[in-house]
Amino acid sequence: MEHWEHEAMPCPFWRCYWSPDRHAWIRRGSEQQKLGPDHWVLLSPGQPVQTGQEAPFEHLFFHFSLGPQLRNRKELLLQGPLQARDQELLQRIRSTHLNRRADALQWMAFIWNCLAQLPEDSWYPPVQDARIREALEQIRNSAQTLKLDELAQTLGMHPKSFSRLFKEQVGLPPYRYALEIRLDAAAQELHHGEESVEQIAERWGFTDRYHFSRMLSKYRGTTPGKLRASH
Repeated sequence: MEHWEHEAMPCPFWRCYWSPDRHAWIRRGSEQQKLGPDHWVLLSPGQPVQTGQEAPFEHLFFHFSLGPQLRNRKELLLQGPLQARDQELLQRIRSTHLNRRADALQWMAFIWNCLAQLPEDSWYPPVQDARIREALEQIRNSAQTLKLDELAQTLGMHPKSFSRLFKEQVGLPPYRYALEIRLDAAAQELHHGEESVEQIAERWGFTDRYHFSRMLSKYRGTTPGKLRASH
């Protein structure tokens, strides 16, 4: 990597970094983590960070998403030590990628081990009520068109009772949770795809690109242009 200098680089997914060198860093506000061969660096979704380097370097990174039962309560930028077996795995992936099924499974185990080292208060508690779990599933499947009053009725609940229980279980009101789902989906398409901002905004239920931009700025601290530039 010759140039790894980003200002407010945001991503809508988790990121895990490892480097055989000690030349690069990730910064969030006043907090900074340096990449290196003996530790991993983990960054939670949505937060803009600054990256930089002191010299050309090599790095291995993994981007991934988690299911609705594992939702981070805090913005996180953490590092943790690597075991010898993990270093061997990352060196192997570095040279051969994930060509073997066994390596892919070991990589998944490595990521889960990193996540297991996060403080318990990093996570929202699991959703206990079956009706709210069903609501989460429906919102994820049709967040851009779902009417929350109609959703409450399908669950046999009064809209106010549904909203109150949803917030108790999830930590966010249903309309805000649906907005988060739409923003994440649109941000991923911006980051990885080539469609216009207008097309993506329309697909995910935003009035126009300006409405989409305002929501990204308010809830993600970024813009469509920055997301696309970080592709």
